[in-house]
Amino acid sequence: MTTPSRAQTTLDFGLGIAIFLIAIVFVIATVSTFAAPYDGTTTIKTTVADTTADQFAESAFQARPPLPGEPPTSVDRYCVNQFFQNRSADGYCRYPSPGDSVTAGVSPPRELSVHVQIETLDGTVVTTSDTSTGSTITYQTGPQPEADAISRRVILMDTQQYILVVTVT
Repeated sequence: MTTPSRAQTTLDFGLGIAIFLIAIVFVIATVSTFAAPYDGTTTIKTTVADTTADQFAESAFQARPPLPGEPPTSVDRYCVNQFFQNRSADGYCRYPSPGDSVTAGVSPPRELSVHVQIETLDGTVVTTSDTSTGSTITYQTGPQPEADAISRRVILMDTQQYILVVTVT
């Protein structure tokens, strides 16, 4: 008994091409999503947000370096009040002066909008009263914008935990 030898039929060829094209489209769509996290703008904004949050949590809101055994993110309420009232650091605190950019030690490659605020653990913005003037201090630098990059740090102020939020657009 002999088996007839035959070439590929048109239907087989069409099905093979269709599967090949679907595979190519899938690969192209998947590879483009792999590169999205490495988009230059997003990476810069994330870096600025992280670095600025570190700068404020670990040094700018402190009057002095942390003592041995003291958490590195323990901040001074006086410095926080001074910063959010747009007052100069007066030599006691180490945050940038009001005329400087909030990102003063970060040096972003182009002008970015940076928003800083302190929230309670449930997400509400902290407000306090200034005993010297009787005014209310809201711990945020203006209304919170739509965020391209957000960085959060847990800080300790007067033995209570808060969240420092830095938003970059």
